[in-house]
Amino acid sequence: MQDISKQKLLEERLEQEIAIKGKLLTEYKESFKFVFNSSSDVFFDSDMLTNQVTISDAYEKEYGYKITNNMTPVDDWISHIHPDDQLTVYQDYSRMLESRDIEWKYNYRFLRADNSVADVLSSGMVLRNSNGVAYRMIGYMHDTGKKTVLEESLVREIKLKEQQIKEAKEEAKETERSDIGKELHDNVNQLLGASKLYLEMAKRGGEHTEMYLSRSSEYTTTAIEEIRKLTRGLTTNTIENLGLREAIENVARDTMEVNPVKISCELARFEETSVNDKFKMNVFRIFQEQLNNILKHAKATQVRITLSQTQTTIMLSIADNGVGFDTDQKRKGIGIANIKNRATSYSGIADFVSQPGKGCVLTVTFPAMDGLLNEN
Repeated sequence: MQDISKQKLLEERLEQEIAIKGKLLTEYKESFKFVFNSSSDVFFDSDMLTNQVTISDAYEKEYGYKITNNMTPVDDWISHIHPDDQLTVYQDYSRMLESRDIEWKYNYRFLRADNSVADVLSSGMVLRNSNGVAYRMIGYMHDTGKKTVLEESLVREIKLKEQQIKEAKEEAKETERSDIGKELHDNVNQLLGASKLYLEMAKRGGEHTEMYLSRSSEYTTTAIEEIRKLTRGLTTNTIENLGLREAIENVARDTMEVNPVKISCELARFEETSVNDKFKMNVFRIFQEQLNNILKHAKATQVRITLSQTQTTIMLSIADNGVGFDTDQKRKGIGIANIKNRATSYSGIADFVSQPGKGCVLTVTFPAMDGLLNEN
């Protein structure tokens, strides 16, 4: 008599373990197959004893050669090497087999099924037995030409961007030169012309000579002030050195010295350190543009400038009591367009509220977004 219950229990456990291991092996094979076939590089597992190569699906996708069950003979791979490279590749491959190297790399040209040529790199790890005989090599075949194409495309893209930046800089310089030329012609030139006229009248003599000389001096002084303000406007480090609030206050003070206008500033609710210098310079340019518009066209005697901010918005308001204008009519010049473009560059909105005889209020509202944060 023999108790076989323990034997049956052991057999059942053995069957369960075999089933579990079989399931794990199947899952492993599926995972390996997914990784093996998921790259554009051609992965291979070469059995050097049977001369068969297990090869990934990329071989057919990238080079166009049909494979069955991911298998192909080594001779098939060699036959597709460019004729001018076949001998050297075969010689180096044979040298590797006879050596004790555990790694093999070689660059060569490979013919696709459509006879186009690919520059490839084959790289593999060589497995050898105790006698040093190679019996297996696992590696990949990489199309290096793709990298070259991408690099060339990147270089072209960089050159294009550089050219666009260069053109944008040149366009900005031309715009700046044009603005300076207009300012010199329309304002400074007229002031100097008037000064010259009074000097010529003073040369004639007479009881009004002193008055003519005084007027000439006034116009010359005003022209100097205009040139000084123009020069300040060209200085890009004004904001960095003074800050936005002080820069606005300085311009307002200088403007009142040579123009019959009262300018009040409410700037305390603006946090100077909360935004970067580029944004502050943009706001400063908007302020300069609108103040220049007021002095040229509005005939205003009072101007109120307000700069404030909340957690969500930053707002610039410039109001005057001048002659106003019809906002529905298209106006000459590019002043208003410049202001709106500058506002849009920081996702802002410039709104003009005006009627003939009732002054004008410009309100520019910016969202307090990340792009305005102080980068210093």
